[in-house]
Amino acid sequence: MRAAGGAELFIEILIVMASVYQLVAWTDKGKVKMIPSQVTAFISEELEEIETLTDRIGFGTHHEIQDILQVSSSYEKFGHGLLALGKPEEAFIQYARAAKCCLRCSERHWHVYEYYETVSKPLRARFFAMYLECKELVRKYPYLELEWDKSGLEESVKSIT
Repeated sequence: MRAAGGAELFIEILIVMASVYQLVAWTDKGKVKMIPSQVTAFISEELEEIETLTDRIGFGTHHEIQDILQVSSSYEKFGHGLLALGKPEEAFIQYARAAKCCLRCSERHWHVYEYYETVSKPLRARFFAMYLECKELVRKYPYLELEWDKSGLEESVKSIT
């Protein structure tokens, strides 16, 4: 009796330990690799977060700058994730969006001077941080020149300086 009971327990333990696991992400030569369904899930989650934050921007309120900076940071975070997945073109697009969203603010955050107008300091600093991030990507991946030209970042710089 005892031997049979012990054998049943041993078989039950083996069954529990035989769970199935699936590898969904790994690194290869310093880049993150994911199965396609995980990449899709990652992209969906990031886009949903950006959309949620964008919908909450309180234009014309005293929270506006903070809200815009959060959206910009979300674009940047998404770009970092895409870059880690080996997608520099998509990362560039997100960095450019992170920069340009800083220029979409209410008039109260634009300052008009004699020869130009510019956005308030926190938004301008964030814009230039992401602008430089884009330039760095183009330096690292020269084939992104076309994306640079399409982004309109150079024109944006001229309009605020």
